[in-house]
Amino acid sequence: MNFRGQSFMLGANDTIAILTPAEGPKDRVLRLPFWLGTNILVPGVLQPREGDYYVISEAVLVKTLGDPDQWLIEAGSSLIKKDTVLITTRTRFRSAGRMLPMIVQFSGTRPFTRGDGTTVRIPVLKEVSLPMRWTLAGRVPASYARFEVR
Repeated sequence: MNFRGQSFMLGANDTIAILTPAEGPKDRVLRLPFWLGTNILVPGVLQPREGDYYVISEAVLVKTLGDPDQWLIEAGSSLIKKDTVLITTRTRFRSAGRMLPMIVQFSGTRPFTRGDGTTVRIPVLKEVSLPMRWTLAGRVPASYARFEVR
């Protein structure tokens, strides 16, 4: 509840996301797994379950899906970025590009038809938090997607 619709700061651990609220008590720490995608065949990595929370990091907004609150993104492990649907509620992205990390909830898969007529099921993630607060000196680099909060 401390992170729903709020921004956060991300710790420097690359195996598990260590989160603290951007506004609020710094003793509130949440540990969440990073989103690695579905059907990842890596020892020790559990398949995502519907309703579980994750942090997407280094994901890329590719294109909108006809609704400004639904985007096709490339997200997952650092080795394999897979197509994923991101549904936002408070964040309105204004451009494609890299995303700041965000807490999301896995809500299942959605069928999509490829150009060759085959159907694939793509994971769907719903926004839980606002994007991570940029804490480095200066403004967010231009390589990151621009967004506004509603």
